[in-house]
Amino acid sequence: TRFGGQPIPATGASMGVDRLLAAVEHLGKAPRRKTMAQVFVSTMDRSLIPEYLQLAFELRRAGIRTEINVGRPKKLGKQLQRADRLEIPYVLIMGGDEVARNVVTVKEMEVGRDQSGDVGDHEQWKAARFGQQEVPRAELVETLKRLLS
Repeated sequence: TRFGGQPIPATGASMGVDRLLAAVEHLGKAPRRKTMAQVFVSTMDRSLIPEYLQLAFELRRAGIRTEINVGRPKKLGKQLQRADRLEIPYVLIMGGDEVARNVVTVKEMEVGRDQSGDVGDHEQWKAARFGQQEVPRAELVETLKRLLS
């Protein structure tokens, strides 16, 4: 009678979703992710903030869960470390050079992590660009959808 005004016979029970989730996690049946983001948009140049925001908007609109570095642009290495720590599988890198060529660099974090383990020299690591590919800006959403499927 509480909502409709008419008595409706019913019975029910609830264990509590929070308790159920805690039990599933305790049994190791539900892996915990640090974030639901699938893509991290790095920011390298303050003047390109509108471009970065547009990228994030387009990806989110296409159903791709996206996180963007907020605040002042930081060194790329720090942003890659953050994306790695949060277990975000793909990072988008776009500086002035990429904007001029109308491309976006897509970095696949797991490939980079797996392949860079044997490299001891920092310059060799930078030159190898493990797990990175340049994608035409117009093809970015479709490329990411394919990579994420």
